Amino acid sequence: MLLQKLDNQVDKLLLSIYSTFAKGKFGIKEKVFFFRELAYLLEWGIGIVEAIDIINENTSNIAIKEVTEQLYKFLNSWEAFNRSLLRLKKYFNDVDVAIIRGGEESWELIKVMKFLADEYEFLLEVRQKYVGALIYPFILLVAWIWAVYIIFAVVMPSLVGILDSFWTVEIWGVTKLLINMVDFFRGYGWVILVGAIFLAFLLGVFVAFPQGKRWWDNTLLSLPIIGDLQKRYLLVKFMRYFSLFLKAGLNYKDIFKGLRWVMNNSIYEDMFDESLAEINKGWDFVEVFTHYPQIIPPDIVVLLKVGEKTASIPKALDNAIVLYEGEFKKLIDNFSKVIEPVMILVIGGIVGLVAFAVFGIIGSILDSLQGF
Repeated sequence: MLLQKLDNQVDKLLLSIYSTFAKGKFGIKEKVFFFRELAYLLEWGIGIVEAIDIINENTSNIAIKEVTEQLYKFLNSWEAFNRSLLRLKKYFNDVDVAIIRGGEESWELIKVMKFLADEYEFLLEVRQKYVGALIYPFILLVAWIWAVYIIFAVVMPSLVGILDSFWTVEIWGVTKLLINMVDFFRGYGWVILVGAIFLAFLLGVFVAFPQGKRWWDNTLLSLPIIGDLQKRYLLVKFMRYFSLFLKAGLNYKDIFKGLRWVMNNSIYEDMFDESLAEINKGWDFVEVFTHYPQIIPPDIVVLLKVGEKTASIPKALDNAIVLYEGEFKKLIDNFSKVIEPVMILVIGGIVGLVAFAVFGIIGSILDSLQGF
């Protein structure tokens, strides 16, 4: 009995520490576990209140324990599940709430939660693949920056100081260029740094406005390599969430409103606004997709048109997802293979240029010494 009380006190202390320092850490991994575990318990015939309590008692994750504890209180007060999630906005977004509400209204809550868990698992996998693809190029970039800093801050000033004592030395053109660069960065380095930070701030402010966001979204999609990745990622994300909303039982108006929030891309937002306008007129929304070939490939439009005529849009989306998700994953896997040689060539060229200039200084000094 004493040990049980002590355990309870420890749990309360941990929750208190979490509430103070780690609130809002209910991330993607926690969502995947929560929705999937809850779906399994409901599938086994356990009531939702009891299922939430079971998760709370058996998890060692403080964030999940915090969420389930609050949900248990709301549900015990006869609050609907989607309304309970709505009261926990720091953990669940509007899309989570809309999908769960659709699942409850269509009596497909278990299926919807499994789909939602799968979607968050996919987002987690994409994030990990992006990070994994960027690790090696990032290491190369850091190593290059450090090497260039050492050369410009330590090696070059010392060699230039030695060179100043030899008035008759003939300096190579590349060496003169690097010496001027060293002098420039030594005199205006802080100005450049402050200017770069200020420009980044201005860019952030500009992107915060609709026109700036539109420019940024278009620029990002037009970049080589990264633009292709972004296009495929947004396309797969659009189709997966479109399918998820349909399976949750939402109507097309709510679907496009939800997609507009999920995608957070001005080009997609324009397409969704136009689709909503067509729906309000009672017209075909799929035809709108043909106006946006830069983000929706023609074969996707064909599949959706066929799906609309045969009342099987979810099936058409699932087929398109299989095709383009595989292509997207291949692009991510090849991303590091493409970017690594480019970075190696750029870094090697710059380091080679600096080395050439440094050897030029040494050669000039040796030639001068031979003249004495």
